[in-house]
Amino acid sequence: MAGLERIADRTGVSIGTVSRILRDKPIRVAPDTRAKVLEVAAELGYRPNLLVRAIQSGKTGMIGVMVPPFDSYWAQVLYGIHDCLTEHDHVPLVLWAEHQPGRDKSPVSERREDLAQIYRMIDRRIDGAILWPFPAVLYAEHMSNIAELSTRNIPIVTIDHELDPQHKASFVGTDEAMAGAMVARHLLSLGHRRFGHFAGRQVHSWAVARRRGFEEALRVAPDATCISVEVADEVAEIHAMQLLNQKPRPTAIFAATDHIAEVCYRTAAQLGLVIPRDLSVVGCGNLDIASWLNPPLTSVRQQPYLMGRRAAEIVVERSRHANNLPPIKELLPTMLELRSSTSAPLMSP
Repeated sequence: MAGLERIADRTGVSIGTVSRILRDKPIRVAPDTRAKVLEVAAELGYRPNLLVRAIQSGKTGMIGVMVPPFDSYWAQVLYGIHDCLTEHDHVPLVLWAEHQPGRDKSPVSERREDLAQIYRMIDRRIDGAILWPFPAVLYAEHMSNIAELSTRNIPIVTIDHELDPQHKASFVGTDEAMAGAMVARHLLSLGHRRFGHFAGRQVHSWAVARRRGFEEALRVAPDATCISVEVADEVAEIHAMQLLNQKPRPTAIFAATDHIAEVCYRTAAQLGLVIPRDLSVVGCGNLDIASWLNPPLTSVRQQPYLMGRRAAEIVVERSRHANNLPPIKELLPTMLELRSSTSAPLMSP
């Protein structure tokens, strides 16, 4: 592979001028000279040494991305991040806590792995970081111990979990209050008045806002009742069995995620309940599984690909301005994807 010296020798142009032309830096040079340098560089197969460039500029062009391909929603987020970063000539350094199918990890172990990955990103001299909710919470808890994030002024963008203002992190998420209210209005319009809500963990801002939006929208119906339960995926079946065995039981369930909605389907089947005749179910996320379930699941459709792109655009822009811009907060609108899992309640469920 050719170096600057060889290109300079072939073109009769100084090494400094060759370097500035190849880096597309401002320089007064004749158009013919610029074209000649570029032609010879292409002919010799020149590729820039980005390691040297990073040392000179203090910028690596790498963005730390702690977003796992957890499901089809997060895969779309990753696609958006990747596509936007590469369009801006940046590279995503994608990390997450170790994943081994069938291996149960304690919360302490998983938090330790997440924290280790945050340090691993920093050690690679990232120009910015994009975090999904779990490491975002961890980052907030350990910010005082992760000194280099503040001393290097590394821009942080969180997705689906908004940090307190003192952390100076930008945020891109869904308008969760809008999503929750939309589900409530739909179920109320069908005639439901007894509700169950399997809420996400309330340590995450998305779960708090989604629950608040749903419960507040139900207040327009004075006779509406709602039992809300904070649920983690691994214990969702226990909570679903308890709730659906209540007398009288809810006629409609709003599940915080499509994964939890799928658990509701299985539990309803075990109890001999038919969806939507005996129980209406609405999920959130519009995952691939939503259309595969029987009956297909009504679910809140979010914009994960756009969410990923906006997170990447924000972190790149802030890194170019030494993170001196004020934090940005963006909420993306949603819509309800109506399928076959909701209907009017029976008179005597």
